[in-house]
Amino acid sequence: MLSIFAIPKRFTGHFSVIQRNAIQSWLNLAPRPEIILFGDEIGTGDICRDLGLIHIPDIKKNVYGTPLISDIFDQSQVIAGGDILCYVNCDIIFSQDLIDSIKLAVKCLNNFLIVGKRVDLDIDYKINFADEKAVRNLMKRVDSEGTLKPPNWIDYFIFRKGTISNILPFGVGRPGWDNWLLWHSSKILGLKLVDATESITAIHQNHDYSHHADGFKGVWESEEAIKSYEMVGGPYNFYFISNCDYRLKKGKFVRNVSWEHVSRLFFINCYIRIRSMWFYTLKITRPIRHKLGIKKNEI
Repeated sequence: MLSIFAIPKRFTGHFSVIQRNAIQSWLNLAPRPEIILFGDEIGTGDICRDLGLIHIPDIKKNVYGTPLISDIFDQSQVIAGGDILCYVNCDIIFSQDLIDSIKLAVKCLNNFLIVGKRVDLDIDYKINFADEKAVRNLMKRVDSEGTLKPPNWIDYFIFRKGTISNILPFGVGRPGWDNWLLWHSSKILGLKLVDATESITAIHQNHDYSHHADGFKGVWESEEAIKSYEMVGGPYNFYFISNCDYRLKKGKFVRNVSWEHVSRLFFINCYIRIRSMWFYTLKITRPIRHKLGIKKNEI
């Protein structure tokens, strides 16, 4: 069984429309996944009661009052009934190719973390996913109007239950946590990173930043955002989807030899070499610098 877990924003205005669209798209998958919604935002409890979803209102938060992504992942891996889990932002519409891709991964891979690029699309109306014509029209709009986002935007993570652990206390929706989780899963947890962009349709319904009291700046430029970036620990720990070693393409897992992947590895290796040379230089020049009274932070 697949268990999808998410933490919605308030079910008011435009956010109510797009979040209900996303959840209805998940419910339309076959076989129907288990859905777990976290948090106590307005409307979360109501939609869980109406649609028979699991509701977990209590989540650990940071000093800014933002729910912690670590607690959501930890709780999900305890309470989920499914062997495969999918964390997803609550504005993402999935189609049946999600299930098809997961079945293939379960058959072919042991421990994995599947991610993929999203397609941005303006949607301000309710979608009936039981209506095949409505779904076909949506997919036509994706092809003609959708915008594929760059590989640094990561909106979903698919993995085996119990394989994701020791996540740092990042706030939900704050910068860098998703990029750090890719690095952590690969380098620390040893999971195979898979880019499923070509196999999984992930439609992101565009929205504003009115969910935060300080809007765009509150999410991306606030003191909390800066601390979130700092927690990542530098560019070496900041992975993109292009860092994935494998791609899921036409029903097969193939080595990622795309230009994005190769160039990303090149720049990371350059960074590591420059950083190593810098610290080596500091080490061998320490006696001379001490005699001259030059400190490291003065160089």
